[in-house]
Amino acid sequence: MAAQALKKQVQLKGGREKLTNYIYKGPEPKPNRFNIRPGYRWDGVDRGNGFEDKVLACKYSKHRKKEDAYRWSSADM
Repeated sequence: MAAQALKKQVQLKGGREKLTNYIYKGPEPKPNRFNIRPGYRWDGVDRGNGFEDKVLACKYSKHRKKEDAYRWSSADM
């Protein structure tokens, strides 16, 4: 029932109708841990406490440190 509520009908050429999902059409949201797209009713305001930003910063800094260490160790070769 909920899935049907999130669908809308779009008129195609030739008088046919097609069911489509509503999607968010605003500015690009910040990335999150699970790559979940925002809902179509999201207003674009991040109401979090900053935890996602800290998790992603830690993840990217670990990758960056490994990459820098590899470049530094293989610079002589």
